[in-house]
Amino acid sequence: MFVLSSKITIGGFSFSGVMNARINRSVHSAADACNLMLPSLARVKRKNGGTSAVETLSNVFAEGDKIKVELGYNGQLKTEFEGFVKGLMPGDQLTIECEGYNRLLRLNKNLKGFYASTSVKELLDKAVKGTEIELYVQDDIALKNITLDNAGGTDIISEIRKICQNVITIFFITPKKLWCGLTYTAYHEGVDPFAIGGVKYRIGYNCMRDNRLKIKTPSEPVQVLFGGTLATGRRIATESEKKVLGNKVKAINNNIPDVANMKRIANEMQYQKNYTGFEGRISGYLQPYCQPGYKMYIQDSRYPESAGFYMAESTEVTFGTSGAWRNVEVGPKMSFKS
Repeated sequence: MFVLSSKITIGGFSFSGVMNARINRSVHSAADACNLMLPSLARVKRKNGGTSAVETLSNVFAEGDKIKVELGYNGQLKTEFEGFVKGLMPGDQLTIECEGYNRLLRLNKNLKGFYASTSVKELLDKAVKGTEIELYVQDDIALKNITLDNAGGTDIISEIRKICQNVITIFFITPKKLWCGLTYTAYHEGVDPFAIGGVKYRIGYNCMRDNRLKIKTPSEPVQVLFGGTLATGRRIATESEKKVLGNKVKAINNNIPDVANMKRIANEMQYQKNYTGFEGRISGYLQPYCQPGYKMYIQDSRYPESAGFYMAESTEVTFGTSGAWRNVEVGPKMSFKS
């Protein structure tokens, strides 16, 4: 028999049991999020050894308090979220809005300067400087003519994504470790770029037989044409490796200084648009444990030819009085053809 278990730590207080919890994480976002719903009143015992007393919880917790959420079955807990309290919304119940270590990036402001020649890694180093965050850049991209004007860490990430046509992956691979790289290129090459864990799902066995999961194949493959202009006025251009007839996508940016780096972004764009894999999500229980970036082995008796390793792109965990679920968005298949 499986009995739901939880441990919530906020500031200096720990407790088990929560009315509702929802946790969202994704390889496509550095903004991990968690919402908790608690009773507005609870008996609180403080560490100074005093007697416990009923208190209004919105007066017990505060914005900026560190939070850790552990969930599981029969006392066997896994960490699902670490971060900070972002806001408290009192009412008949207390809703606590929480954010991950993206908070430290958001508050790391006043970054200024003009950088004629720089890189993704150099800019992200500035974004995390002075925080608890560890940075790991697997795929660096050269950049030019970047202006920061009272920018915060999250502004820097947004600017990098914009320059890289929103295809570069920047997310918290662990609560305090920010990861950056070209994810779809790695999966196309048969490499797990994250190497943080794996999980096996058998559709209809340890997860629901859910019609929201469908095979994805590019019916109309695209080729990416990428161009820009140097400071001298000379135009440079390149294209993604896979040549197709008719269906072309154009991208223009003047902050990437050379053809080689443009081509890397063009290829990543093409792989994101043309990948073979699953589309949709798997709905399962808290176990097996899975986080964004996990390498998933999926078996589905309806599509035996589709068995293989896939990327977990995002997770949504819900936990409460009505049960607990983990929804996993599935992405490209390992070694997919574009």
